Amino acid sequence: MFYQGIMASVLFYAVLCWGRSLTAEDKNRVNKMIKKSGSVVGQSLDSFDMIIDKRMKSKLPTVMSLEDHPLHQVFKDLRCSFSG
Repeated sequence: MFYQGIMASVLFYAVLCWGRSLTAEDKNRVNKMIKKSGSVVGQSLDSFDMIIDKRMKSKLPTVMSLEDHPLHQVFKDLRCSFSG
């Protein structure tokens, strides 16, 4: 509860904006912090990449439902290119 309410919300605020631009060294630092937090709270926590993937997947339906969202057309075009 503490991790999700305080640590994760502070650490991963706007992670979709900055997460993929981290260097490997910085990503390792974040993963070490996540692992240490997991040992403190006594549970296994998702890795940095898993967190970003989950947040992207949860944001995608919103982007696709709002035609005036800046990324709507980009994802729509990608979906069309994959469906053939």
